[in-house]
Amino acid sequence: MFGFGVDSADGEGLRPALLRTLTELYVLRPSHSPDEEQHFTELALRLIDAVDMPERIAAAERLVDYGNAPQAVLQRLADRLSGSEPEPAPVEEEAVSRTAPPLDLTPAVPDELTEIFFAATGTERRLILEVLAYAPIAPTEPLHAVHAYEAARRLEIAALARSSYEFALILVGTLGIGQALATRIATDLSGEPLVVAAHALDMPRDVLERIVLFLNPAIGEDVQRVYDLVQLYDELPPDTAKRLLAIWRKTSVSRAPLYQPLYHDDEERRARTQPATHARRTGQRMLDRVRGRVG
Repeated sequence: MFGFGVDSADGEGLRPALLRTLTELYVLRPSHSPDEEQHFTELALRLIDAVDMPERIAAAERLVDYGNAPQAVLQRLADRLSGSEPEPAPVEEEAVSRTAPPLDLTPAVPDELTEIFFAATGTERRLILEVLAYAPIAPTEPLHAVHAYEAARRLEIAALARSSYEFALILVGTLGIGQALATRIATDLSGEPLVVAAHALDMPRDVLERIVLFLNPAIGEDVQRVYDLVQLYDELPPDTAKRLLAIWRKTSVSRAPLYQPLYHDDEERRARTQPATHARRTGQRMLDRVRGRVG
């Protein structure tokens, strides 16, 4: 965990997509280690409580069909689908529309995840990094120690000179990504992409601190922001950064729109915006199935 929760207002618009993604990634694997199951359970329980009835129904459908879901998650879905718990406050349309389509973290669609990540707030980005623990994507191989040291040295020099252009060029040659994407990492005003890049390079912590302080004044002059980014660097699992780097390497040069409608298919949108009574009826049917699994 990265020391934050899905209850933050920053992550509100992304919660439904994250629950769908987390569920899809979990069911892609036929089995999970105890640690993976525990991590999934902790995240799923928080997200289930933070989304509306249609999203809970969708999660229940996938997990019941999977047949190997954690009992605690199935029980929480059964409790929520029973209608005995109050519904969360509805998310305003603006908050919903600013998120991307249902997330898919498979290697076939790296562009979508890249755009989602850069469009997200800081809290949302950290949630995405948590979800990446389940992505069926092989992390990139660690950079040779000598090359990593040289890359960190050159990146620090560019940062001290406040040259985001030179910094981006070094990222291109070091990380194996496109220049447009490297520029976005170097000029991002929040800083999480920079932390991911540094972690993927196994950069020494003190070097990252100096880079964060000098590369972008919008970040370096914000003491709390610097502290949060260094803390994220300390808490980020190495494979998570390397998984995102693997996705970045597959990202095309052309950029997809940062903001897209949540649902592209009109039929799907109409189905998900049916009156609450329809959701309740569907939820009751799913409740019966989930209870059967729990029992």
